[in-house]
Amino acid sequence: MMDDNPPLLSRCSLGKNKWFWVTWRDFGAICNEQVDASGYATSASAAAQQARASIQSRFGQTSAEQLNTNFASVVHRREAIKRRASRKSVATDAKENEYLYTDDTSDYDGHWYSSKYRIVKKTANQVYVKHHMRTWEEEGQTYHDVETIVLDRHKLETEGCASSRRHGDFFYTTPWEARNKPSTPRCLEVLGLEGGANEEAISVAYRCLAKEHHPDHGGNVEEFKRIQEAYEAATSSVS
Repeated sequence: MMDDNPPLLSRCSLGKNKWFWVTWRDFGAICNEQVDASGYATSASAAAQQARASIQSRFGQTSAEQLNTNFASVVHRREAIKRRASRKSVATDAKENEYLYTDDTSDYDGHWYSSKYRIVKKTANQVYVKHHMRTWEEEGQTYHDVETIVLDRHKLETEGCASSRRHGDFFYTTPWEARNKPSTPRCLEVLGLEGGANEEAISVAYRCLAKEHHPDHGGNVEEFKRIQEAYEAATSSVS
């Protein structure tokens, strides 16, 4: 007679000749994230055999159902996170508040804007960006499952952007607003202004600089001349 609530097992591949298996007492244990036993094997059949042997030794029966491999994948990922949490963190050259940006458009008005993603780790060749984070508690300790996107560090540093193979998005070192703002004419740079400055802002900036650098007040003649030329060029461009 079949048990209505039998022990359950699952397995997943971790790469060449490495499989992870896990068992639960019953389906309720899965819902409550209570793993009964787990281990590693060199093949899918060996993983299933070890899992069934564990069930038999613990519950005195061999009744088991094969579950979706994602169940085992989730358990293995959580165990790996717990092991990493018990070790001291490895320092990287990622700064505490360092971000990359993706370009998006607003559903409301169609305007472009940037979404930012924090860099959590850097290696010699790769940059790891936090995409999602899930949190859970176990035995009084909080664990964070951070899903990262891996990008080519050389492309980021030389080209200012890199794409993610898995997600297909482009990540930039500067936000959309900074990459697409109007260029500032040289005459406005001399006056300490940005592109798009109006006539009033130009006049105010010129008066302040002219007063500071006027030769009668000990200023440099050439610098005062440069400011005057910049002012004339700026006013003519907005008139």
